[in-house]
This record gives sequence, structure tokens and C-alpha cells, in this order.
Amino acid sequence: MVVSWLSDGTVRIEAARPEAGYQMRIWNSGPDKVVVTFVNERDKRGSLVQATKDGPSSGKVTEYRCSGRWGTSSWNCQEV
Repeated sequence: MVVSWLSDGTVRIEAARPEAGYQMRIWNSGPDKVVVTFVNERDKRGSLVQATKDGPSSGKVTEYRCSGRWGTSSWNCQEV
């Protein structure tokens, strides 16, 4: 994922290429941080990408193994 911050304070996602079967969600994380998750419910896997305004344009990626059902309180993920 590559992001850029515009002069009006908005964030533009320049590139995001999840693998087939992954859903992408963008979370409201404040004015200086973007958090995006990519989730594959079938394979019980997820990735969390964070980018900060003062950091590199492509963010840190954390991989997760998950259980339960996506979108419910039973969805539980552990970092791998």
C-alpha cells in the first residue's frame, strides 16, 4: 500500500494490491495515521498495514492468523 497526504489534510491511497479473495477496509485513525486491513475470511488470514504522515509512503505490514466469523465478535486474530 502506498499513501500520500494532500495539503487539505486528506489522505489518498495511491496503490493497494490485495491478493485474490481479500477484502480491504480503511479505518479512521486520526490525522497523521492510516490503518488498512486486508482480510481473507475463507483462509482465516489478515494483514494490517499502517502508514504515518511523517514516515515512508508505504507502511508497516503485520500478518495475522484468524478464527471465527469475519464481521462478528467471534472474529479473533493473532499476530504470526
